[in-house]
Amino acid sequence: MAAAGDSFYRDTSRAGYRGAYLLTLARAVAEGSLDLEGLRDPELPDAEVERRLLAIPGVGPYAQAHIMLTSLGRYGRLVLDSWTVPTWTRLSGQDPSRAVIEARFNRYQEYRGLAFWLYLTRQWVTEGGRPTPPEQE
Repeated sequence: MAAAGDSFYRDTSRAGYRGAYLLTLARAVAEGSLDLEGLRDPELPDAEVERRLLAIPGVGPYAQAHIMLTSLGRYGRLVLDSWTVPTWTRLSGQDPSRAVIEARFNRYQEYRGLAFWLYLTRQWVTEGGRPTPPEQE
């Protein structure tokens, strides 16, 4: 990925504006100036992993929470985005504010992000799979 040029990210992966971030990230990892594997260290507190992820250009709060949940096995952060918040609202019938959602899942402590994700996706199992995205219907 570090050796790929801009055209790869633009034409092949079709990453759009994210392509420049991905190329910069890949090059930083390849040259050794960024150690992503170090984020797997269980001795690192979640707050430090969050800080390091957010310091990477192109990584915002959504990406940081998603990476921690799905790639690093750190389940304490809620992934709040344009799909999860409306889904929460539809399923719970409750206020979609971040404070309300976080309060509902705080009892799960370091597993709150996982509990939130399982709540949102339980129909994927009970109804036989993930619903088809509207753009693919």
